[in-house]
Amino acid sequence: GRIEVAASESVLADHSLLRVDGSGAGNAGTIHITSPEVTFQNGPGLFHDFRDPTDPRNQSRRVEVGASAVATGSGRGGRIEIKAEKSLTLQKGASMSAGSFGIYPSAATGDGGSIPIEAGSLEVLDRSNLTAGAFRSEGNAGTVAIDVDNLRLDGAPQEGTPRDPTAADYAFIDASKYFNVGPSERLVPGALGRIDIEAGVVEVLNNGVLDSDCGSCMAKRNPGDPPNLSIKADRFVVGEGGAVRVGTNP
Repeated sequence: GRIEVAASESVLADHSLLRVDGSGAGNAGTIHITSPEVTFQNGPGLFHDFRDPTDPRNQSRRVEVGASAVATGSGRGGRIEIKAEKSLTLQKGASMSAGSFGIYPSAATGDGGSIPIEAGSLEVLDRSNLTAGAFRSEGNAGTVAIDVDNLRLDGAPQEGTPRDPTAADYAFIDASKYFNVGPSERLVPGALGRIDIEAGVVEVLNNGVLDSDCGSCMAKRNPGDPPNLSIKADRFVVGEGGAVRVGTNP
């Protein structure tokens, strides 16, 4: 399937979802949005505290608020294309995913898809996430390509956001490969993905994470493979609590 949105002023998805998921052998579809300002907001986030794999909030599940082109079976993750002349904002627990996600307790076997973004600014804030990763999947993680003037990744809680006091603060962009949350990892086929960023300014702050990490993949990199994380910027800032991670295969 395909969702196409062209708005002359703005797009706001507030506690709502655009979805073109694929299940079984079917590939996920495409979401294409063109508008000067695009905002996704007010969701539950994707994880709870990143520690307890038995917590239902840490088990793989469908995206609830944001944009989803996720494959949950043997099909491939879809494509989410955003062109926002002024700004693209994910905040207060919104998710954007074109990954390969097995829905607990099942596992997926397809590869992650792709998320190309062109915008004036991109902000991923307060428990929000943008991912083409493979989670509870035996497939490869996908790709994220970002071309913006300013990128801000900031996990600090935003004012007026209801939250469980035990929940983790985070915001992340990733093309990672994990089978589950928590200390016990299962090695499965597949490789981590790729994030390419071209920007004037990149800021990673307050538990913000840029992540192409490997917690469960068996595939090995070859010497001539491109980098899993490429950042070309005039100014690159990793502030207190921020992190940039690239995993290595076993």
